[in-house]
Amino acid sequence: MTRARPQIAPYAALIAALTAAQTLSTPAAAQSALQQESQEISSAPPAPDGPTYAPGDIVATVDAKEIRLDEVVVVFAGLPENVQALPDATLWEGIVTQLIDETVITNAALEAGLENRRDVVLAINAQRRAILANAYLDGLIQSKLTEESIEAEYRKRFVDIEPVKQVRASHILLKEQETAQGVLTEIKGGKDFAEAAKEHSTGPTGPNGGDLGYFEQEQMVPEFANAAFAMQVGEVSEPVQSDFGWHLIKLVDIRDRPAPGFESARATIMEEMTVQLAQETVAELRADAKVERLVEEAPNGALRNVAMIAPPSVAPAEMEPSEEESAETETAPTEESEPEAPAPITERAPENAPAPTPAPATQ
Repeated sequence: MTRARPQIAPYAALIAALTAAQTLSTPAAAQSALQQESQEISSAPPAPDGPTYAPGDIVATVDAKEIRLDEVVVVFAGLPENVQALPDATLWEGIVTQLIDETVITNAALEAGLENRRDVVLAINAQRRAILANAYLDGLIQSKLTEESIEAEYRKRFVDIEPVKQVRASHILLKEQETAQGVLTEIKGGKDFAEAAKEHSTGPTGPNGGDLGYFEQEQMVPEFANAAFAMQVGEVSEPVQSDFGWHLIKLVDIRDRPAPGFESARATIMEEMTVQLAQETVAELRADAKVERLVEEAPNGALRNVAMIAPPSVAPAEMEPSEEESAETETAPTEESEPEAPAPITERAPENAPAPTPAPATQ
């Protein structure tokens, strides 16, 4: 049986423990106020007469292995915002305990020689590659994502453009043209349009008087939109047919689409610019790099052959060879031979290579 490589989520247990501890120790009614207070404290500058500290300060040791203050801060920076809002005392205890436990286990792993085991080396290399790539992209994006560039993008999207027309309309949806014509006669005779919609409309907006709010021409079916955008404010249309039935339309207002305020649009613009800058950066780097795909398609069974990265298994005690078998092995002559050349990659994996067992999901 093969073992799937576990997902790497070193702080999942820490996050769960911190959140659970805070929930258990603090009454629900005080949670919001406590989080707000802790945010204010964490964002406030240190008091002039407060203690001083340096990134390299040692906060704990494990068998002479030092745990530094900046290592604690790295863990804190990787936590979700809602967890970061917890009090410093709770976070400090949880993070330092986590780092001590990890160091104890890491020391044991190093003594066991695991740092050179193939599956461990592969996992470390994968994490190193991802961290370096993210650090490079983040630095480049931050250098280009300036306040000036964000404001320029805002103007490009919402200010320096041709105004987009919007109309506000109400409608009454009916199944038959004759019924629609009869309701129109009632309205022309003085019946309030909204009351007629509440009484006769089969559409979901009937109960609120048929109000559709503001919309742009492309947001409605063509028959309805063409009629609405050709009307005057206050006008009621003749019956208009669409795939939904027959409509009586009342035009309520016409306006240019209002631009959102800069601050309300800022977060969305930054997010979209970040994605765009990342894509452009990757495209530029790939254009300058010499990339050769040596295997275009997944070799048969290779992708799911997790046995090739599985850690070596340890034989149970009862499976150890007896003293006689060991002696035979030691005295048996050995013949030196040239190692066989590896088979081509398309033939290396067996067709019935086992599928990996899904790793447990982490929160």
